[in-house]
Amino acid sequence: STYNAIKPSPVLYYQLHYNQVNFYIGAFPRKDLLDFPLALLTDTINYYRPEMEGIYMSYNAGRWGYENVFIDWTSRKTSTDLEQYVFGFSGRLNYSILYLTHHALNGHYARPDTVSPDFHRRDNGGYDVNLGVDLSHLTFFDTMNISGGVLVSLDRIRVVYNGWETSAGFLAQAHLGYRSVGLKGTYYRGQGNEFLYGDSFY
Repeated sequence: STYNAIKPSPVLYYQLHYNQVNFYIGAFPRKDLLDFPLALLTDTINYYRPEMEGIYMSYNAGRWGYENVFIDWTSRKTSTDLEQYVFGFSGRLNYSILYLTHHALNGHYARPDTVSPDFHRRDNGGYDVNLGVDLSHLTFFDTMNISGGVLVSLDRIRVVYNGWETSAGFLAQAHLGYRSVGLKGTYYRGQGNEFLYGDSFY
């Protein structure tokens, strides 16, 4: 007989929090761990894949900023399923009211045990680098950030592409917040990008 059921996916992990270092390994909630632009990593992933399965480590330097790095295995290789993982890192450096942020993401799609003739390994991702100003302490807003920089996508289908297909554009973001009310705005101008884990708007 057959059953219409979904196999359980346990949340089981080890966490180490020591001074400025925060470390996870196993299957753990992704909520509040990653802060990527929607272009690179859509927020709907929190709904259909709320747990990361892999490793995450961050270093918090207090008022100077932070850095983090992670790898998330999204699919294990079987006779029909691809081996897939997502690797990324991001950070922020603060100096007075100025700050510099960066985000990088790479998804790797390897072969299953049974390969169709039209299958090719694929790498997809990109990065952004932004310079911003934090005016929160100079206004009545709790949060007031404005930033701008470059957004670049990278895509490679091995054998199909001769090297990497790249696209780039200008990305600007603004965030206003007062108590429980907030407003976020994004402006992008440039070439169309191919982000498999990002919002299709970009």
